[in-house]
Amino acid sequence: MFAKTDSDIRLGLIGAGRWGRVYIKTLREMVGVNLTHLASGNPESASWVEPSCKVSLDWRDVIAAPDLDGVVIATPPHGHAEIAGAAIRQGIPVLIEKPLTLDVVSAQELLALAESHAAIVLVDHVHLFHPAYREMKRRIADLGPIREIESVGESWGPFRNNVPVLWDWGAHDVSMCLDCLNDVPTSLSASLIETRNVESGLGQKIWISLGFPKGIAVTISIGNIFSEKRRSFTVTGRRCQFIYNDLNPTPLFMKSFDNESELRAQSHGFPVPVSSELPLTGAVREFLRMIRSRDSSLESLRLGVNVIKVLDRCQRQINAA
Repeated sequence: MFAKTDSDIRLGLIGAGRWGRVYIKTLREMVGVNLTHLASGNPESASWVEPSCKVSLDWRDVIAAPDLDGVVIATPPHGHAEIAGAAIRQGIPVLIEKPLTLDVVSAQELLALAESHAAIVLVDHVHLFHPAYREMKRRIADLGPIREIESVGESWGPFRNNVPVLWDWGAHDVSMCLDCLNDVPTSLSASLIETRNVESGLGQKIWISLGFPKGIAVTISIGNIFSEKRRSFTVTGRRCQFIYNDLNPTPLFMKSFDNESELRAQSHGFPVPVSSELPLTGAVREFLRMIRSRDSSLESLRLGVNVIKVLDRCQRQINAA
């Protein structure tokens, strides 16, 4: 474990569920940051943090702390808007887990509040901080004009009761598409392929098609009732293709080709070296940078709002079918 100092950035964490505990581990192993406050209803929470970390049952106690440099919100998404809004009003930088919210109105209201307070807000669409995705995006000009994107996020479980499958899984894929293309879709269709009650929650398979300017086509397959776990994000240009797969020991591959038959003939492509830094570490590192530099550009929050708008349109189509 790294020694902590008085000059470390002091963060509070709200929520110590499965992902919240990953934050605790991540912060413990990072230099320049100290977890000083935790809000959690789990009676074991105090055993997960240093004795100097103040543990409370009420998230409001963390927001009210006078010695806080930033707060991480890792609660179920239905509480994100209220908690983040309270932090923004207190002038506290905020890192919010995805999805930003579960409806468009609260997402837009949060953006308006952040703009009026020149707030520092980062939304943790965690794949955007994976070194392989970031390297792919850096090299995106090598593709020539992007022609299409195919995104796959499939697994068996987890099954949750506090967030719909579309919003839980789709936030990842939609955020990568919007971030990669730096645009929003002009057309959209979404279909519920299969749904069933499984174990402690709902299982679904969902298919999404997005149309972007310049004829760029995007397909997304997501769900939590697939027998095989798959994660891939494939971006194809005129002469080059990148494949990001965080389940692969070598998570980024590149293919160069002169024609479609040559592309199909390449089964794997060539590995692209990337850093081994964990994506959540990258997200926290970016949050620390924003705090230190007082970066209130809100690019991440605006992307988060656009992701919610796309998911809302998808949900409406599914509901109307």
